[in-house]
Amino acid sequence: MSIKAISADKSSSLDDLSLIIWGNEIVWGQCSRIGNDGEATVILLDREHVPIATDDVLHARVVTGVVSPPGALALLCSGKAFVGGVVTEVSVYRV
Repeated sequence: MSIKAISADKSSSLDDLSLIIWGNEIVWGQCSRIGNDGEATVILLDREHVPIATDDVLHARVVTGVVSPPGALALLCSGKAFVGGVVTEVSVYRV
């Protein structure tokens, strides 16, 4: 298994995190873990599971808590990440 760690600024919004994850997933693999190191949000990507972009593009969406957003296909992971500078329980879904 090949894992890539990336970070996101602690001031990132939910939409920012969603874009950061999707933009990196198509290169580094599916988001497998989200959390923080006390200074920034840390996102782990699993190279063995790279989403395939098609005309019906699948995206990642970060939401607070564990309530799935409309159109969610799968829960990828959940954890405590920085959202707007505050450590917040979030979940990452495939939509």
